[in-house]
Amino acid sequence: MSDEEIPRVYQPTDSPQVESTSSQVSEVNSIPILIDAESQRGRRRRSSIFDIGGANSINNFASSLQRSANFGKLTATNTDTISTNENAVCNSPLLSPVSSGSHMNEYETLYQPQRRLNEVPLPLNSSDSETHIPTESTPLIFDANKNIDLPFDVLVGKSTAQQTTFNSVNVLIGLGVLSLPLGLHLGGWVLGTFCLTASALSTRYTAVLLGRVLRKQSELQSYYDIAKFTLGSSISAIVFVTFAIDLFGAAVSMVILFSDSFSATFTEIKPYYFNVSLCALLIFINLLPLNILSFLSFIGISCTSSIVILLLVCGFIKGDQSPGSLLSPMPTNLWPSSLKNLLISVGIFMAPWGGHAVYPELFRDMRHPSKYEKCVDSAFGFSYFVDLLTGILGFLMFGVKIDEEVTRSILTTSGYPEWISKVLIVLMGVLPIAKLPLVSRPLVTFGDQMFGSVFQKLIHKEETTSTQSYSNNATTGDAKLYTFSIKLFTRILISAAFLIASLLITSFGKVMSLLGSGVCFTICITLPVLFYIIEFKSELKTRELSSLYAIIFVSVGLTICGTTATLMA
Repeated sequence: MSDEEIPRVYQPTDSPQVESTSSQVSEVNSIPILIDAESQRGRRRRSSIFDIGGANSINNFASSLQRSANFGKLTATNTDTISTNENAVCNSPLLSPVSSGSHMNEYETLYQPQRRLNEVPLPLNSSDSETHIPTESTPLIFDANKNIDLPFDVLVGKSTAQQTTFNSVNVLIGLGVLSLPLGLHLGGWVLGTFCLTASALSTRYTAVLLGRVLRKQSELQSYYDIAKFTLGSSISAIVFVTFAIDLFGAAVSMVILFSDSFSATFTEIKPYYFNVSLCALLIFINLLPLNILSFLSFIGISCTSSIVILLLVCGFIKGDQSPGSLLSPMPTNLWPSSLKNLLISVGIFMAPWGGHAVYPELFRDMRHPSKYEKCVDSAFGFSYFVDLLTGILGFLMFGVKIDEEVTRSILTTSGYPEWISKVLIVLMGVLPIAKLPLVSRPLVTFGDQMFGSVFQKLIHKEETTSTQSYSNNATTGDAKLYTFSIKLFTRILISAAFLIASLLITSFGKVMSLLGSGVCFTICITLPVLFYIIEFKSELKTRELSSLYAIIFVSVGLTICGTTATLMA
């Protein structure tokens, strides 16, 4: 590639004379940053309106959403280009990507050993720092054993701050928002609002702590990596089981929500028919590729947002006829009726904030991880507003008669226009179908791997006992058939487990409370604080360390008390 084909952007600096790999470079007053010429031309001719906006185009937002939907499989260190601009297009072929999920190799692509360049300050106007200037003879791959300090920012992920915030909101605003009016009823206005606010602030704080651990240990990619690094392999297995319980509980709650919504309208049909229908449909949906399931995630976001808007519309459209009207609110309670109800409400308020398992991967997928805390603040602030608004609206509209899901209260209350129930039924039908495959995807993947491993062992045993190996007998079609059979068996087994659990536990509010108390407190508060203490213990002051231990003590106490109260309800 000639010089004319490579546009150069210069930034003034007072960098002294430095030594390149092949020749001495005299004192310079600028830092050249290579930008791919093809991406420059791509900016001038967009293929469609979905590419307008550069890094924040609709296509890039969709791509970011698809990566975030791939739970546990994000590749966070795909270094595609060099830039100091948040909105720069990241598709340069000049740099090789750094492999994700492992320690750096002997040679690193524009990386200083054990250091993320996006955290290295740009040494502008510095006369006492030695700066290495890329030239025609400078290799694109540097020896990791040499102390190389680059004077510009390297993009280590693909998602911009706006995309990361959007993905965070997608994680936080889920089905748990529908039970918040019930939580306010159980906890009362005073303590209920306090518990919801405390849940938001505490989980926001622990999400920031996870980011600090990841910033210090650049080789860690996921929540499970952090657990294994800080607590060891044996304890990390418990974390994996906790994840599985969380995902399983979330999936069961969606089946219950689907059944409750349709049975409230079609009263002549037995509720379990709807459970069976959704679980049977899930078998085939889970056979779809991930890119299609990621698109379903966007549909799920739209449905959840539409339900919140529809709730507000219902509050005004009914006039002064209660229940179900904001103009004529129902009687409410200021305080909880019992300690047991308060403990149950704590789990309900905690349930919407259970997205910490994804946050490490969102951090690694950021182009500029230094903006992570701002993204967390924006996402948690917006989600808190939506959660509080939903809880207040539902509690005012239905008061002490609020159902386990506010949507069911709307469907079972007369006086609304006919189109309200039709729209709500469509939304409640699409929402579980859109979210359930993504929630169950990690469980399906684990099942495929586990049963696939068992199948391989059986084949190996057959090869050792047979005169003719399986590989000689089996055709390509046979292998595909066996693979499909394993996938189908896994999906049938998981769907059957969802069905049985949803028939045994029919209370949506109870499932939400169990998830909040038993799982979310552990994943979102106890473990992140413990990770932070282990990683930064030598740097923490006594007062700060005592505060962190107090948080763990309170979290564990609420986990035990909340779970016990919910099971006894």
